[in-house]
Amino acid sequence: RMLHARLHSAGHLLDVAMIRAGFPHDVLVPTKGLHTPSQAYVEYKGKITPDEASSLPATLTSILAELVRSGGVVRAEEMSYDAANVACASMGGLPGYIEKGATPRIVTMVDDACPCGGTHVVDVRDIR
Repeated sequence: RMLHARLHSAGHLLDVAMIRAGFPHDVLVPTKGLHTPSQAYVEYKGKITPDEASSLPATLTSILAELVRSGGVVRAEEMSYDAANVACASMGGLPGYIEKGATPRIVTMVDDACPCGGTHVVDVRDIR
């Protein structure tokens, strides 16, 4: 279970790293991910230049290493719709599939939050 929590949390941390690398959710939109020992990935929709694409793996590796080294508490909490919409501002607010008036479960990691029902680590350092 801990391995899956680490893989799932790493997917969220990749979103944080993408933002820090200069690719916020309005540039590269995370569309889906899979977090299993045999396949762990996040797919993004958007366009970047060939130069950006060639330097992105090294940039992300560096950012992710620093984020894991620095650590930080991972929070999962149910929020009112309005509070969740504010918390998820980096992704443009709550996605349309969450009904107004709902109380979604929001996972906050480092400086990014999104709706998620998955199992996560307690601290970013646990991803190592």
